[in-house]
Parts: sequence; structure tokens; C-alpha cells
Amino acid sequence: MFIEAIAADKTWFKLNYLEAGQEPKMQMPCGFDKVGEAKEYCNLHGLWQAQK
Repeated sequence: MFIEAIAADKTWFKLNYLEAGQEPKMQMPCGFDKVGEAKEYCNLHGLWQAQK
């Protein structure tokens, strides 16, 4: 399981792997308004993704 965030201008990305039962949260290196794409993969619910 993981959470991934990619900057809108593609200058950075962050990837967090999650353990079973861990809450899907992640600290961003900048404000959320700078994120252009976000993905989360859960072995129960599959892949979730969103783009600006």
C-alpha cells in the first residue's frame, strides 16, 4: 500500500509506503495547492488517483 504525490510542475514527488492498518496520511513538502497528481493504492480498494 502506498500514497504518492507529484508536484504540478513535476519538480518533486513524494512516496510513502503504508503498513496494514496504518492511517493513509502524508506530510507534504509544500502546500497541498502545489500538488498536481495524487495516487493511493490499497490492497482492499485498489488504485485511487486524482489530477488537477
